[in-house]
Amino acid sequence: MSENAVVRNEHGPVTASMARLRDELVPALRAGAPSPDPETVFAALSEILVIFNDNRKLHSEVYSLSDAQLGELRELVGETLRIVGAEGIRDFASPGVRAETRIAWLAMIDAAEVSPISELDQNNLRRVTRLAFYSPLQSIDFEIRSLNNRARLVSRKTRSVEYLMQHALYEHVLLVRDYRDSEPEFISTTPGFSFVERIGPILPPRPAIRSNPLRKFARKLIGKIAKMRYAIALRVLNATGYSRRFRDAWLLSDRREQASDNAEALVRYLTEHRPDINAWFVLDPKVPAYQRLQADGVKILPYRSMRHFVLAKHARQIVSSQVDKISMQPFAPRVLGREFSFTYLKHGVVHTDHFRRFNPKLIDLIIASTQDEYRRFTEEGGGYRFVRDGVQLTGMPRHDLLMRALERLKAEGRAGSRLLIMPTWRIYLGAMNEDRSWEVVDGFAETDFVRQWSAFLNHPGLRAACEEAGLEAVFLMHPRFAPHWRYFDVPDWVQRASYQDDVPELLASVRLAVTDYSSQAFEAAFVGAPTVYFQFDHDEFYAGGHSSQIGEYDHSRDGFGPVTRNADDAVESIVRMLQGDHPRYAEWTERIAGLYEYRDDRNSERVTRAIEQLDADR
Repeated sequence: MSENAVVRNEHGPVTASMARLRDELVPALRAGAPSPDPETVFAALSEILVIFNDNRKLHSEVYSLSDAQLGELRELVGETLRIVGAEGIRDFASPGVRAETRIAWLAMIDAAEVSPISELDQNNLRRVTRLAFYSPLQSIDFEIRSLNNRARLVSRKTRSVEYLMQHALYEHVLLVRDYRDSEPEFISTTPGFSFVERIGPILPPRPAIRSNPLRKFARKLIGKIAKMRYAIALRVLNATGYSRRFRDAWLLSDRREQASDNAEALVRYLTEHRPDINAWFVLDPKVPAYQRLQADGVKILPYRSMRHFVLAKHARQIVSSQVDKISMQPFAPRVLGREFSFTYLKHGVVHTDHFRRFNPKLIDLIIASTQDEYRRFTEEGGGYRFVRDGVQLTGMPRHDLLMRALERLKAEGRAGSRLLIMPTWRIYLGAMNEDRSWEVVDGFAETDFVRQWSAFLNHPGLRAACEEAGLEAVFLMHPRFAPHWRYFDVPDWVQRASYQDDVPELLASVRLAVTDYSSQAFEAAFVGAPTVYFQFDHDEFYAGGHSSQIGEYDHSRDGFGPVTRNADDAVESIVRMLQGDHPRYAEWTERIAGLYEYRDDRNSERVTRAIEQLDADR
């Protein structure tokens, strides 16, 4: 594990709470058993709550713990819960404990027999509410009774809830139509399990937090002014008839500051082949792609403009390759509402675990490209909340462009002419500014990330391998790090590229790809190219600092080429892959050939049908 990962480990909230449990609270609980002091019980459960709340985060410290630390933590938590007992867990009065957490604790001592129904979110357009309840049982049978039998179960899913890197209990996810205002009642027909209105004590209201009255007034005033501005704009544009052009619209976007992803590919298809669909694209007008799309006849508006707001207010579908807050809800919920469905096109094949990132999001439809990806999203007892109806195996729209570029380059004899080097980013090596630009950390030039990739690019064997194979080497920087080329030592013979360039052209020309963990390896595989993985920081990358967890995917076992840990081995593997004499070359070639469900240029057509089905299913 790298030095940075160890530092995060030693000074995080999880290790601090673990130390207090080990050194102070668990010994006190043992001494007081079987009737421990209530203050000690509260303190111990409060520390466990800190650990569990951290574990729910996308960048949890739990992922950086060693096996020995993780084993010790599980023992401390288990012993604490056994001493406290079911009654102590149920009576624990803290505003920060969720039903899921409390039931997980009860499940750890075999005492989880009841659960309330929790409302997760609501899609007003489809009149569908997403609900959840929790149990150690994977199979629960129940009935729903409601006024005039209005509430109807649309779909359900059971997913595994993990704490401390192991299964703790099951979350039962339900999609129920007309749930609100129908006074539904859930009745369990499974012996040993029942529904309750709540679990845990009723807490008194929190005392009001004293704040600066002037600051509080200013915040309220700013909020009211913003809401009034949007309301006036909407009223004026409605009155003038301008907003009629947005009726039943599809609002598509990639990144605010970048196009060239699945949403651009889809809006181009809709513009050319489905003019009956009122499709619009939004983008920062300072981005060169804005003028390019406008010139090509795509209906496009400036990102976060008043016209964008009116478009979003009238849109039936919001479709994006991104799942960040500003893409899913481009304006505050208090002014925008939730009268649309959201489709997540993704910007790559998901192969590592992203359920902590995806599960809190209200995603009505997510697109899959491979059978394995579809299985991970939909499997019962897996990590994702997606119900089967909310996942469609269609392929990604941008692969239509990639397939056409590949066919063109084959006809021109230029396919397989490049070595494409595509490292991914590191969320812990930077932060987003208010203008959504990405700023790297101080000392970025001295980080292992910059030093290792610079050393690789300047390895004498890399140039020799490319010259012998007649390949052009291209370094394609991740969009987050693209503004920071100056930190990398890129030799003159290596071509620099960005995602503002013709990325389908680059990918269609690849003979061999080099990356670390990027899903761009799947893009290379789409055109039949294997990958060499350069993973010099494997432990740090998966120690909880980045946006994905390692999950069941193993690059060595499941990937498309050799995994290496240093520049020498990476270059040696490149030589062997280009010569085709690696002992596993045939295995990787076969895996690549069978990877995708579809290798054609009709992905946008299939995605369009899937989104249309959301409207039909109302």
